[in-house]
Amino acid sequence: MSTLFKVGVLDSVNSNAAEVKVEAQVLDGVAEVIRMEVAHESELPAAFDELDAVIIWHQVKLSRAALGRLKKCRIIVRNGVGFDNVDIQAAGEMGIAVCNVTDYGTEEVADHAIALALAQLRNLFPYVKQIRDGVWDWKSGEQTLRRFRKQVFGIIGLGRIGTAAALRAKAFGFKVLFYDPYLSMGVEKALGIERVETLPELLSQADVISLHCPLNQETRGMIGAEQFAQMKPGVFIVNTARGGTIDQTALKDAVKSGKVAGAGLDVLATEPPQDPELVGMEQILLTPHAAFYSKEAFHDCRSTAAVLVKKFLETGKILNLVNGEYLK
Repeated sequence: MSTLFKVGVLDSVNSNAAEVKVEAQVLDGVAEVIRMEVAHESELPAAFDELDAVIIWHQVKLSRAALGRLKKCRIIVRNGVGFDNVDIQAAGEMGIAVCNVTDYGTEEVADHAIALALAQLRNLFPYVKQIRDGVWDWKSGEQTLRRFRKQVFGIIGLGRIGTAAALRAKAFGFKVLFYDPYLSMGVEKALGIERVETLPELLSQADVISLHCPLNQETRGMIGAEQFAQMKPGVFIVNTARGGTIDQTALKDAVKSGKVAGAGLDVLATEPPQDPELVGMEQILLTPHAAFYSKEAFHDCRSTAAVLVKKFLETGKILNLVNGEYLK
């Protein structure tokens, strides 16, 4: 009988899944699945060093030092789309492929982004709060309430989720603009939306700005004080991508000045938030990195991650590679 591979599922102490039944079912007969729950990579047990493959949730980070402990591992699969919690360059230089799950949660995240935008444009949560405080007055939302039709919905990053959000916004009657310097020409014609060539063009025209880009060296802090200054007064911000794409101090300043009428954020630079001022701002609607979730999407994500590992262990085939430029 052949020896089973060892696959580790790295989760945080605030766990996403309390078990690894989904992964174990997919990898049955191929690998032993080991759940490792840690608050920090320094807590990873000795068994981590002997893993043949790793599946990792977004809260756990793997630096060059942690990756250097892996003696046999040649594939890491991020249980989700974003992969900024893994040093992909270091992994590639060590011969470790890093992959992600690209095709889950598209509907959920796009729906969540639109929900955050609509809730702000119709002043829903301030109304809920004032009614609970005993105030019945529609006029308190006069400066916020907007008709959706012909408002400009600006999208930064037109990947799968950005495209899904664009189609939803278009269905509500928004005029949709997008900025994505890496996307081939012609997509805008197929979708019936408009493309702008520079970020300042989008910022200066949009009534709602929704971020759908990955977090990397280019996009970290891409929306800061300079960019807020380029926006229309009373703009709304939506972020279901990664918290690090927005300078949160600059966002707070923009909200205080009235430049930004409100923000709907599912992601923050630090999670859980360590900024009481941000959390306490009535103009900012926060959700706990939940945009990806539905019962169906959660299962799809876990099973797909396990399938990617299984294919690699059985055939050597790599799917959804994100560090090809560094892989040796």
